[in-house]
This record gives sequence, C-alpha cells and structure tokens, in this order.
Amino acid sequence: MRERDFLGVNWKNGSVTLANPKTNCIYNILDTHYEFLLTDTQKLNKTCYIKIQVSNSSNITETEYLKEQEAGLKWLLKKYLGEKSSLTASDFKTLPEDTDIVETYENSTTLVAILHQNADDMHEECYYAIAESK
Repeated sequence: MRERDFLGVNWKNGSVTLANPKTNCIYNILDTHYEFLLTDTQKLNKTCYIKIQVSNSSNITETEYLKEQEAGLKWLLKKYLGEKSSLTASDFKTLPEDTDIVETYENSTTLVAILHQNADDMHEECYYAIAESK
C-alpha cells in the first residue's frame, strides 16, 4: 500500500468520483480475517470522503455479521489510527442523517466515524465507517 493519508487515499491530489462510485475490496495478505469494501473517493460539502464496510463472510447469520461489522471496523481504525477520539457529529461534514456515531478516530489528515444505521424500509441494520479529509 502506498504511503498516503489513510488506507491509500490521497485526499489532496487524488481523484474524486462524481457519479456511480465503485467499491473496491482491500485486505492484508498476512491477515485475511477481515476484508473491507471501500468506495471511490467522493465529495460532499466541499469535503472528500469514502465509505468503509466489512465484507460479508459466507455462512454466518445476520446477527453474527452485524457483530463482525462493528468488530472489524474497530480493529481497522485502532490499527491504523490508534486510540479513539472524542469527535462529535458537528466535527464532520459528510455524515448521513439517521445514523448514530459509535466511535470516532482521527489523524493529521483524516476524520473517521463508525456509524450504526438502524433498519428501515430502505436499509438493513448495519455498521460502516465514513472517513473524510480534514
């Protein structure tokens, strides 16, 4: 992985997808316990961001997958960004509505929030992270 701002993303000079962002799978070849899905870099409110999800493992229940999502995101962010921070929703510019912040992390270039989304008519219950440029 190239030395960039966070997970290979280059907030300052990287490309931004304007429509139909693609999702790419990333994992550590030395530790394949978790696989992550990252969207292309997008922009909202003049701020670049990506969405990070835990890839679904086969043969596990929906309840197990929900726990796996939360655990995987916490593992990833602690590994690459260190300890949790005390950021709030007002510190972010790209968080979707109708989600709850579970934990936040940051470094010199990036803010990240793990979000919990309850099930509704349009979405299943899930955990995912939004990483945005500072």
